[in-house]
Amino acid sequence: GRMRTQIIPMLTQGFGKEVVDNLCYLGTSAEEISRYFLKKIEPYLQEIKQDAENGSYVDLPEGLDEIELQFLLKEWLSRSKVVVGRESIVRLVKAWHAGDASLRVAASKGEVIIHNKRMTFNLIGK
Repeated sequence: GRMRTQIIPMLTQGFGKEVVDNLCYLGTSAEEISRYFLKKIEPYLQEIKQDAENGSYVDLPEGLDEIELQFLLKEWLSRSKVVVGRESIVRLVKAWHAGDASLRVAASKGEVIIHNKRMTFNLIGK
């Protein structure tokens, strides 16, 4: 409601009516990019293992770009219905790329851990 009745008219007044077309184009581009990354990371998502003792984990391959790893982590956690803040995801990815041996970040249902190139999600109580 508010976007259509207030924000779009304000943007149109400030930038011209093509702003709506540009926003639609941006949305379409974002969907295309998401589909591309999902296709690219799907093999890694298939490698996620469930462990009764440690939750779920994946051994992360060398050579993933930071943006690929961010998308992989966001998709994995989203599929697990786990919420982790954007800043925490960036911290995890940067730590992994920097070769930090271990990092723990709080999540909505547990914690995400990087340890020796393995990323693990542990449920609370594990």
